[in-house]
Amino acid sequence: MRRAHIVAALGVAVVITGCSGKPNDLRHYGQRADLSPTTGPSHPVATTTTGTGAPGTVAPVPLTGSQALATTLQRGLLNQADLAAEGVHPAGPPAPAVLPALATCHAPLDLAGRPAAAGYQARWLYASGSSLQQYLAGYPGARAAGVVDAVRRAVSCPSYPAPDGVHRLAGPVELPPQTGVDAQLAWCEHGAAQSGSCTLLLARGPLLTVVTIDATVEARARAAIIRVAPVAAAALRRG
Repeated sequence: MRRAHIVAALGVAVVITGCSGKPNDLRHYGQRADLSPTTGPSHPVATTTTGTGAPGTVAPVPLTGSQALATTLQRGLLNQADLAAEGVHPAGPPAPAVLPALATCHAPLDLAGRPAAAGYQARWLYASGSSLQQYLAGYPGARAAGVVDAVRRAVSCPSYPAPDGVHRLAGPVELPPQTGVDAQLAWCEHGAAQSGSCTLLLARGPLLTVVTIDATVEARARAAIIRVAPVAAAALRRG
């Protein structure tokens, strides 16, 4: 059974009651651009991510006014040309949405208690029935890398309850440093009936993109998130 791993503000909210067990620590798997990259050990289903760049290499994207922010976000959304190699089709047009948290460990998407000023959510479908979801949000006057840091701290539980059963984290995903981003983080998890999903977070200046791929097995989702990561980074640079 597939489901969205992003808690949507459009009415399909997933309430996560918390995490249990010993930490599945992702704190060192993906760094801010102003830290030295690190690489964790390999994992049978997923490994680590690293941050990129040097201090000041990615300047915040100037955002002024709600219309300017909306235009910037729309440019950063994945489009049909971006995803041509994935063979997906849109489930519908992108919709405005500001999401408070991810489903995974109820990881917050606010920045020091401040929600995103605006956001968009889009969903794409594979012929196999797998799905790709993107959430893109803007935090004017701030750096979205702080959101990635907060999610990294929160996504440390080995499992969490979901509507389709208990989901278990499979560990971080090993990705090369993505060009032009301040911070990155990715991990995979197993759902009910051996279904799997992988989630990617990228931050550039005040922009945050979250991509989640749901598949029948975790290995397929992991392979897809690795393919999509540089595409999502390029779209974020376009924003």
